[in-house]
Amino acid sequence: MSLNIGDDILEGKYVIMDSIDEGQFGKVYLADDVPLKRRVAIKELRREDWTEEEYIEFRRRFQKEAQIGAALRRENVVEVYTLEPSGEELYLVMEYVDGPSLQKRLEEDGPLPVEEAIEIAMGLCNGLAAVHDHPLGIVHRDIKPSNILLTSQGHAKITDFGLAQLAAESGRSLGKGGPHPGTPLYMSPEQETSAGYLRPASDLYSLGCVLFEMLTGKVYKKVEGTKASELRLGLPEWLDDVLAKMLADDQKERYSAADEVKTDLRKGQGPRSGRVGRMLHSVGAAVAGIGMSWRLIAVIAGIVAVVGAGFVLWPKPGPTATPTGSDLPTPPAEPAPESTRTPTRTPTRTPPPTETPAATPTATPAPTISASTVVFQNVFDGRSLAPAVWALDIGSGTALVSDGILELASSGRRYPYVYTLKDPFPSQGTFQLTLRLRYSQVRTCGVGVIMTSYLVPVDLSQAEAAARQQEAEKDGVQAGIWQDHENGLQLWYRSGTERKDIRFSGPNTAWNELSIAYSQGRYHLHLNGTLAYVSQPTTHRPELVWMGHPARLDSDCQWGTLQVDYIRVESIPSTPVPSTPTPTPVAPTSTPAASPPANTTFGDTWVRPKDNMRMVYVPAGDFEMGSEIGETDERPVHLVYVGDFWIDQVEVTNLALEQFALETGYRTDAEKAGWGNIWQNGRWNRVDGLD
Repeated sequence: MSLNIGDDILEGKYVIMDSIDEGQFGKVYLADDVPLKRRVAIKELRREDWTEEEYIEFRRRFQKEAQIGAALRRENVVEVYTLEPSGEELYLVMEYVDGPSLQKRLEEDGPLPVEEAIEIAMGLCNGLAAVHDHPLGIVHRDIKPSNILLTSQGHAKITDFGLAQLAAESGRSLGKGGPHPGTPLYMSPEQETSAGYLRPASDLYSLGCVLFEMLTGKVYKKVEGTKASELRLGLPEWLDDVLAKMLADDQKERYSAADEVKTDLRKGQGPRSGRVGRMLHSVGAAVAGIGMSWRLIAVIAGIVAVVGAGFVLWPKPGPTATPTGSDLPTPPAEPAPESTRTPTRTPTRTPPPTETPAATPTATPAPTISASTVVFQNVFDGRSLAPAVWALDIGSGTALVSDGILELASSGRRYPYVYTLKDPFPSQGTFQLTLRLRYSQVRTCGVGVIMTSYLVPVDLSQAEAAARQQEAEKDGVQAGIWQDHENGLQLWYRSGTERKDIRFSGPNTAWNELSIAYSQGRYHLHLNGTLAYVSQPTTHRPELVWMGHPARLDSDCQWGTLQVDYIRVESIPSTPVPSTPTPTPVAPTSTPAASPPANTTFGDTWVRPKDNMRMVYVPAGDFEMGSEIGETDERPVHLVYVGDFWIDQVEVTNLALEQFALETGYRTDAEKAGWGNIWQNGRWNRVDGLD
């Protein structure tokens, strides 16, 4: 009998909230964990649905998944809380992941932006490294898009260890239909054919199939032998090389460890390009790989422009075209009806005009940028805190460094208190503090990460510590992030008489990035790239960073668990530093600076004279448009011609937007009203005090 919304199970410990999936064994439910006040996912195995032999096998898989999931507490692996029987029914209680599976994401959106696909793959490498390095000797054997869940923040988590191979098993856990169980479209050659224990390289082959599909939208084994760059125009060559090594038939030629894959992905990725790079990859992929109409491209460009002075499409002129001087881009001419032209996958181009001697290229300075210098950075790469950098008072808790993550926890009266031994901030000028952290558990007593002008002495009572902080705030500054169960996630700012708390609905257990920039005498607080608060002018500067909680409570407390990935401080010059002048491509026309060059290929650039904006060229061609499963007006899938065009390479930066707001006094409607709505945990939440 299926469970319904509102049903309680296991003596009222869990209340069913929704049915969220249906897998091989049965349904998966979203439930309320009543005693711990948290959402969980519950996978149900019902005896009545299976024969005796099937039930015994599936019960064994449930038990294995519970054993492995409980042994692996990692960000990129779905955590298993408990396995509980109720009569002949069996319930696997797991971490609830608030996003879709990767398979559903690919079905709905097609190929992912290149940078996002790489980030997901590196997260999966973290998860597989923990799996393969575990003393149980685990090989997953079923890495595929449906077994990868995405959080609302886009982080990937591996799930479903029911088919995993353990080194300690007496048998080989072979399947009835072949040497090893698994999903044929994602299985390594040795998993399909061998009868021995598999190595981690088998999972890395499966991960290669997943990465290939994220980049191209195609299942690798259905197009085997085709490079990803042949299916998606503009993919970098180094990605083909990484995929070739992951997907080698001979496991000896493959990567032997997930960390090796992650290292090569990170090297190839280079400095993170941010939102603009992801958007450009996404639009380029759609135009060159999966098909898009001019109308849809224009919609995307319009959305980007609204968000942040984004992309502008600039059609490439024909041989007789002359610039009109209009600020608005002109769409390409409407293509001829399909009956009068033959669809082709080969882009064609109007021949260039008769060439005249080209003028000598002149160097045009690109827009100025501000160069930054990292003055402090700790990424917790080792197994312990660096004693020359950090002081630690362990209190009654624990401080562990594992897989590059610092984790602080406690169950007594004192929480670990970690602080910098030397001032990590520059003594003058503009700077920015950036840190990435999460609260894997949110409990009654709050903890956080604070930059401050003063050090709170260790082991003061809570009242003494609060009084000391308030006294010091008069002549200093304090800003940071904090969370407890009652108030949820909060950003703090204190300086002189200015006191600001920005609260977000919670509890929040996702990874978050906080940045605090000191620019033009004000502190700017951002959470995950969104500006949350700008302080009043102040000359107070911080001198240290501390993590955890400095005070001693009067009784034991249920503390949250804090995880920190990295902390970085950058010094940013107040005066922008000019970038290296870039030669402007010159078309062979009498007025070369006024229009784009005529002889161009995919990825060529041109600097638009009007505003020195660097443009990128995308060629013309016939592309698929529509959907067989979408709305009526989207059917059928058909070919549409898209003319070639130029697209802006970059958009306005957050810093430039802040500069504009400071100089003009511009305020959004939310700032004027003092409140706004933020999308969080699947719904809109009102947040008061936005100014």
